[in-house]
Amino acid sequence: MPTAVRIASVFLRMELVTGHSQDLCWTRADITPEQYLIQLSVEDIVAIENAMEGFKSLALPLPSLEPSTFVLPAELADRLRVVSKIVHTGIGFAVLRGLDPKKYTEEENTIIYCGIASHIGIQRNANSRGMAMVHIRDATNDAKPKNIADGEELAPSKQKGGMKFHADRMYADMLSLYVRGQAVVGGKQYLASSWTIYNKLMQQAPEVLRILAGDWKWSPEDKMPALFHKDGRIMLQLVWTPFLKNRGLATPAQDFALNTVQQLAEENCIELDQQLGDIQLINNLAILHTRSKFRDSPSQKRHLMRLGLRDPSEAWTLPEHYDELFGKAFVIPTDKQTIPVTDFDAWGETTTEDANHG
Repeated sequence: MPTAVRIASVFLRMELVTGHSQDLCWTRADITPEQYLIQLSVEDIVAIENAMEGFKSLALPLPSLEPSTFVLPAELADRLRVVSKIVHTGIGFAVLRGLDPKKYTEEENTIIYCGIASHIGIQRNANSRGMAMVHIRDATNDAKPKNIADGEELAPSKQKGGMKFHADRMYADMLSLYVRGQAVVGGKQYLASSWTIYNKLMQQAPEVLRILAGDWKWSPEDKMPALFHKDGRIMLQLVWTPFLKNRGLATPAQDFALNTVQQLAEENCIELDQQLGDIQLINNLAILHTRSKFRDSPSQKRHLMRLGLRDPSEAWTLPEHYDELFGKAFVIPTDKQTIPVTDFDAWGETTTEDANHG
């Protein structure tokens, strides 16, 4: 992995320390699937299925899933702890491969996914309604409830269009996705390092860093920066949805910054190797992600399950004055959350606040 560019920002008054950033500063040429794919063995799958059956025998509600109720062999649990280290101090993402979601019921898939995830990040976030897991799929053919106002749209996660590069804003330290179903066409996933983008902006367009570090109006009432730093670590929390829905929110300078970041992300991104059954873990503070538009068929539909996770033992120190906002999604205790096995209300209960995504 190439040594990160050592830089000092007159705007942010900080340095990217090489010790922190060396592995996170990557481009397309630096990454191969072998660096992030973690293959689960036949023995691992048996252990995971045993843990699933063990949880079922406890007759506990799904939010009770945690390492003590989804019990794995110590060696496998230790390997899952290493995944958190890769996400926080390595290249920033990893993919667990080997599960076959077609073998399991919807509830069993949920138990397996949330159980494995709890070994990587014990804290699980939830939206303001207590929903702790989101189903990402095309819900545009679902009936629109009568209480939804005219002009209201589904969240981006419930539509089939492509997206811009973004990080799920104030959502979680780690973004996790379980590939339950794949589209007939499209739905490809791409990742880009925010740290590489930062370094390139320092060299090519430092004025964009000034814009990103200034206040942005994410809504008429919500104003805060897109770019943060603490302890030599860059954190980029950038989404497009608020500005696509309300063209008056972003200034011309901010529009320029959005498009500049998008261009650099496209130039330096990787296409994530994706297979059915993958569990993806992504550093949501340092990695931007996106997906291409997709098309389903009656028998083959794209379906991902999403969790927001935090691992207190590996979590980055968050910027002063904003740590409470970063932590807001983790206020509801896990035992008070709801984990929806199915996407029973894509317009409301089982979606998230869409201004924070896409």
